[in-house]
Amino acid sequence: MVMYKKVTGVVFAGLILGTLSGCSALDCKCVEWDYKQQIRWVCNSEGNMCHSEYDDVMVCVRKECPEEESSKAKKVSPTPKSSSSQTSTQSAAPMQGKSDFDKGVEAYERKDYSEAVRLFKKSAEQGDASSSYNLGVMYRNAEGIPQDLQESAYWYQKAAELGHVKAQYRLGMLYKNGEGIAKDSAQSAVWLQKAAEKGHAEAQSALAQYYYYGWGVESSDKKYGYWTEKAANQGIASAQHDLGLCYEYGQCGVQQDITKARYWYQKSYDNPNGNESIKGASRERLNALPK
Repeated sequence: MVMYKKVTGVVFAGLILGTLSGCSALDCKCVEWDYKQQIRWVCNSEGNMCHSEYDDVMVCVRKECPEEESSKAKKVSPTPKSSSSQTSTQSAAPMQGKSDFDKGVEAYERKDYSEAVRLFKKSAEQGDASSSYNLGVMYRNAEGIPQDLQESAYWYQKAAELGHVKAQYRLGMLYKNGEGIAKDSAQSAVWLQKAAEKGHAEAQSALAQYYYYGWGVESSDKKYGYWTEKAANQGIASAQHDLGLCYEYGQCGVQQDITKARYWYQKSYDNPNGNESIKGASRERLNALPK
């Protein structure tokens, strides 16, 4: 859902912590997922903020991976504790861990969820980030096991600490909403920042709102504009609308540019992922611009 806030006469719209393509998809690497989305609306006590969340019902369909993609799909190894500045590298995990992961995926495909959990745990104990992420998903969605949000948060955290970008985004969401973990806006911003810096579009859009409202970070119009533009360039409809506002009014660290404002409003309006509220807001701004 779109959330609006007036600032100096300008109405900004932001998808607060929502997703456009699903917030939790099992990490299956070189396979193709088909899924249906179950939408639910989540509202909290902070003003009129509501957001949509999508719980994914996944169907995994194997396909042969292109050679050039296989190297990108390797597991992420743990960052050595002795070197906090060292970034996660591609996995040097034992072959048995990889085998357990693959077996876990196969068990998930045949809906043997208890076996999938067992195998993913075995693989996760060997340092596999994707297995930890999958456990977070399964405990959150109660797939073959009772829902346990604390256990879900535990595994998301493990995966996030290993550099798993989707887990970092999800962990940021959990800290924001207090889902299975204590609410902490500062920690939420930390993990969203990590995911955003790795190019996660929804994290970029959410982080922009953090800088706009000063949630867990110092408010910064310039950083709001920076992350809004990043998200807009990746196709987030609300960010495209908001970037249009930045250019229309010369805010968010950019100079006024009506041509660019029109461009981004049009992009938002034409975006097939945008909801009717965003489309309506973008159409309204397009009609209001000088011809």
